[in-house]
Amino acid sequence: MTSRHVCHDVPDILDLLPALFGFVPHESLVAVATHGERVRFGFRLRLDLPAAPDVDAAARVVAHHLRQASPDGLVLVTVTDGDGYVADALCDAVADLLEPVPVVVAARTDGCSRYWLPGGPDEGTPYAPGTSPATVAAVLDGREILPSRDALVARYAAATGERRARAEAATEAAVDELVAARRTPGPPSLAERGRRALDEVRDAFLRTGRVPDDAALVRLGVWTAVPEVRDHAWWGLSRDEATVHLRLWTAAAPLAVAPFDAHVLAVAGFLAWRSGDGAAALVATERALAASPVQSLARTVHELLVAGVPPSRWDDLLAADGGGARTDENGSSP
Repeated sequence: MTSRHVCHDVPDILDLLPALFGFVPHESLVAVATHGERVRFGFRLRLDLPAAPDVDAAARVVAHHLRQASPDGLVLVTVTDGDGYVADALCDAVADLLEPVPVVVAARTDGCSRYWLPGGPDEGTPYAPGTSPATVAAVLDGREILPSRDALVARYAAATGERRARAEAATEAAVDELVAARRTPGPPSLAERGRRALDEVRDAFLRTGRVPDDAALVRLGVWTAVPEVRDHAWWGLSRDEATVHLRLWTAAAPLAVAPFDAHVLAVAGFLAWRSGDGAAALVATERALAASPVQSLARTVHELLVAGVPPSRWDDLLAADGGGARTDENGSSP
């Protein structure tokens, strides 16, 4: 179940930022759509601060995404150790584009000791960064708060060195298993065997809370080459379930080698989007599409991110589709 936390002042909001994105933002704009009289936080995004000539273009991108969330209010926070000119100009431009939606909070911070409010003192207001209860809850829930977006990118990057060599060897063994299964007449069908293999790894993870060893993660990834197996990994999960399952597929991502990497990263990207982690979804789908530009699940998730479609819309899509089975059309098994 999604935790709820109350922000009483600007420092509370600043302390909340790492929990919102899974990493500590630097040189960033954070924009949050709020809803209702109690100013509930909804859709949020983080954007690298642009160069001064690109402020207007960046503001249009941010405004487009926020508009999709139909906000009642806006929270705009910039994090920069610069002079603040670009940060303030970007906030002003976003607010202008979204009028008459009110800006509930607009703040700039250096991320370590001071924040500035419109009309406030030039020297800013000192504050002592703390640990938000939301961050504590995230850590207790098994989510690691990373120091930067670069660290998030590294989390989904391909393994190197000896670990990569072991992953390649494990991939060969898993491919042999898959090929043998294809050559063995059913029943059960190839898809059913794959779903059983996936459930074996996934159920052990859900039961123990421990991420499987590398060989098991590689085997999981190889079976995603079968479209029905891949669909079994992501279809029909609630947001809370997706948050849990994301840990498993994030762990599998660095170990996935071509041609299986695009499929594993597509599943991870969908689960990240479904769970509300847009930053991780973008990183995972970008690597998936770099590996295979035609991977349809990754492409769909990436398009949803670019269009600013919130994950809450997924339940509407399921209802419109009648809850039927879905197949990621790209990816016949090798």
